[in-house]
Formats: sequence, structure tokens, C-alpha cells
Amino acid sequence: MYRQCAYERATPLLEESLALRRALAHVAYRQGDAGRAGSLYGQGLALARDLGDRRLTAYGLEGLASVAAVQRRAAHAAQLFGAAEALRETVGVPLAAAERAIYDPAVKTTRAALSGSALAAAWSAGRALPQAEAIALALDWMSHRDRGVAAGVGGAPAR
Repeated sequence: MYRQCAYERATPLLEESLALRRALAHVAYRQGDAGRAGSLYGQGLALARDLGDRRLTAYGLEGLASVAAVQRRAAHAAQLFGAAEALRETVGVPLAAAERAIYDPAVKTTRAALSGSALAAAWSAGRALPQAEAIALALDWMSHRDRGVAAGVGGAPAR
């Protein structure tokens, strides 16, 4: 009984923490701090995964895709955008208008960086990924990126 009660109290707090992380990530992204934004989006994605919240998982994937786009990792960004798009379709939750301020320019950057066929292939590959694999791909990239930044390298090798 105690564990159930503790879980019921903890869940809204975790969801609030996730919303706060997402808001902070958006602020960092808009201020040009892609590293901080990426860390916050990554933390939020991991928390959304742990909560089993697929809507917030899509937000996390889109956030990390946006970071990948500004860090010139267009193929990776396209994969993550594709995975988020497929997840949104599965859940039935369209992208909110407020999210478009970050999403649309990042998608435009991604499209400009890739040929039509490369974009289509990466986007389709992302759409085909099972949710768990898409999350692992995003978090693995963040882990490599963070280690590279700490070592002064600036990012992970292309996949």
C-alpha cells in the first residue's frame, strides 16, 4: 500500500519535472546553447521513457533532433524527426503550435543539409525504428556527444 501511494504522489512530480526540463531546454536552445539544450532534452527523454509517456517521448526526440540539426548532424536529425513523427501518428497527438518555433527551422536546416534521397532515406529509417530503438539512438548520441564535448572534441562520429 505504501509503495502504491508513494508512486501515485511521485508521478505528478516527475511529470512536472519533465515539463520544467523541456521548458528550460527550449530556453537554452533559443539562446543558442545547444549543448545545454541537448542535455536537458536528453534528460527529459529518459524521464519520459521511464514514465512510459509516448507524447513526451516524441517531444524529447524532436528536441534532440533540433539540437542535432544545429550541430550539423543532419542525417541523425532526420532519423530522429522521422521517429518522432511516427510516434506522434501512433499516439494521435499532432505537434503543438508552440513547438513549431523550434521544430520548423530545425527541419528546414535538416532539409537544406541533405539531398532529397538522403533526407528521405534517413527520415524513413527513423520512422521504421521501434520506439525503444529510437530512444536508444537519441540517448546514445547524446552520451557520445557529451563525452566528446567534455574531451574538447565537440561531437560523436557520424553513423
